[in-house]
Amino acid sequence: LYSFFFFFFLMIRRPPRSTLFPYTTLFRSLPLLIKASQADFDAIRIAAIETIGNLGSEKGFDAVICSFNDSNREISLKAASALGKIKNRQAIQTLLSKISADDELMNVTIIRSIGEIGSNEAEEEILKLLKDSNPKIRAASAETLGKILL
Repeated sequence: LYSFFFFFFLMIRRPPRSTLFPYTTLFRSLPLLIKASQADFDAIRIAAIETIGNLGSEKGFDAVICSFNDSNREISLKAASALGKIKNRQAIQTLLSKISADDELMNVTIIRSIGEIGSNEAEEEILKLLKDSNPKIRAASAETLGKILL
């Protein structure tokens, strides 16, 4: 009976490499993810953008910016979220340029991404959004100001 459990343990344990193995593999695959972010299929593009954002790598910044300006709303939303995770201050003006009165979810995602970047560069614009008529935009703005100012 004990030999069975020992055999089972050997089958399910991690590979003998370090615990950082999956992450180092993902960083090595970043060029493939960047290519995938420009694929013809939206589902592939969305998954690639989301993964680049989760990695938080500056190397994927340009690909995510290109995707942010895409005409597909879902791709733009994922790219906005990914830009916040990458935390590059150069994205702030690009993010602010896409805030509009029409799209509540996009605005909230952009505001939260600016908060994740954590730069006080957008402080004036976020203060203006505290007076917005939409309570979700006001709440996201207050949350972002808390992250920026603290």
